Amino acid sequence: MKKKTKVIIITIISIVLLVAVAIFVGINIAGNYMVNTIVESVDEKTIDDLQKAVSEINTKNISVPNEEGVQQPSNTQEENAVPVQPTEKKIEEPKQKDIDYTDKVEAVALVTRKFSFSEINNYKNRYYTEGMTAKLVADLKADLKARCTPEEIEQIRQWYHKYK
Repeated sequence: MKKKTKVIIITIISIVLLVAVAIFVGINIAGNYMVNTIVESVDEKTIDDLQKAVSEINTKNISVPNEEGVQQPSNTQEENAVPVQPTEKKIEEPKQKDIDYTDKVEAVALVTRKFSFSEINNYKNRYYTEGMTAKLVADLKADLKARCTPEEIEQIRQWYHKYK
């Protein structure tokens, strides 16, 4: 009887371990598939657009209207900076390099954590209809400053310097 019990226990443990390994491998494969699908669904133009907007945020002192509609520089520490008025003037696009896969994944994760899909689509549609205007950059900059931690803003700056 003892031998039969040992065989049953070893069989059950083996089955549980086999199921655990199968679940782990399945979740790993499904996770990789999901990340790849998300990264591939964000087309190169959208990534370029977000990167350009972030680069403009980091390099320009954009003015943001206050509650009375008066333009005030968003970064008051730069006293001699000339604020950019939100006109429909197109902003020059920086030179583009190939973006690393890991940076794409991290950027997409950051954006999807901070913005809803409707907000992302709103910014994307505004870019496609208006182009990269100072008003769009000002809106994006204000949203990023309001939603991102200092560490996340520093990561965005690092990406900018890496790909500018």
